Amino acid sequence: MWRKNYLFGLIAAVAIALGGCGGDEVAGAGGAGTGNNGGGGSLSSLSGKYCYYHQSATGGYSGLDWAYFDGEGRFTYGGESSFSGDSGSGYGSGAEGGGSYTLNGNTIVIKYDDGSGGNATVNGIDNGEVTSFYADEKLYSKAMCNT
Repeated sequence: MWRKNYLFGLIAAVAIALGGCGGDEVAGAGGAGTGNNGGGGSLSSLSGKYCYYHQSATGGYSGLDWAYFDGEGRFTYGGESSFSGDSGSGYGSGAEGGGSYTLNGNTIVIKYDDGSGGNATVNGIDNGEVTSFYADEKLYSKAMCNT
């Protein structure tokens, strides 16, 4: 539930229309830091932009989901996507929403502005800073934003 399901449905429909995989994305590798080593409770240890890259197995579609944490308990999220094929090509990007977050050990507790919520799990930490986390079985990392 990290990103709202309506966007995934739209992306899957585009991938199917272009002969893509219809949802079987291949995740890119991310910089996992030093592994799961205790997490933190400090909001400032989770700050900056974290990204998850995905593409269709047959090409023609790629996307980058991102989340930006302010280090003070607020976040925004969104994405970028592009596709190309016989019917043309397109690109879209932008923020989709936001909310608040807290850290409870290795768990990032998310509360969206619409009142819904979810959890993510810290995966990598380097010098007290979260470098990556899993949300909805997807690895988001700071390193992936720099590719």
